[in-house]
Amino acid sequence: MDDRSFVSLAFSTPTSQVVLATRPDGGVRLIEPSEPELWALAVSGDLGVVAPYVPPPKVPQFATAAAAEAAAVEWIDAFVAPFHANIPLEERLSWPVKILAAQAYVSGDPDPSSRAVIEAEAEIVGDDPDVLARAILENAAVSGVVASHVAGLRRKLKAEIAAVDDPFEYAAVLERGIISARRFAVDLGLSSLLLGE
Repeated sequence: MDDRSFVSLAFSTPTSQVVLATRPDGGVRLIEPSEPELWALAVSGDLGVVAPYVPPPKVPQFATAAAAEAAAVEWIDAFVAPFHANIPLEERLSWPVKILAAQAYVSGDPDPSSRAVIEAEAEIVGDDPDVLARAILENAAVSGVVASHVAGLRRKLKAEIAAVDDPFEYAAVLERGIISARRFAVDLGLSSLLLGE
């Protein structure tokens, strides 16, 4: 077969530096300026008309609402992960009990169980029990605000993604959510923890 027999020729790069040449048997050959004689024949039209470069069709970052929602959940989980990163699960599971105990302790009339929870930890770390109880409540307030924001952001993004008809808009919805979360971290004074800034 003649190595210069092609059924179609087309520029395959935006800068027109490569010609994609298709042979009658379906084989493909790239013709580049590094082959001056063949290149000259191709771009002169002697081998056939060279079609202009056609960019590949644009593809949305997320093809479906489910993919966009999964990406949003993954980003939110990664965003909030540093907030609990160095706290063992067992300790996090004890927070509701500690919060109730701290509330009772600060009220001035803790039951024996609440007193035991606060005073045991205070003794181990060498804190005043009242100071520890107040610190637990302050941390719980911040944790509650973060949890509420994250839950709200998840629900908001899910609703906004569901309302989108054009898959090309999913990325913009997620980007707006990311901006909102970053602004929240800065406003709450958690940018160094959540954003690494």
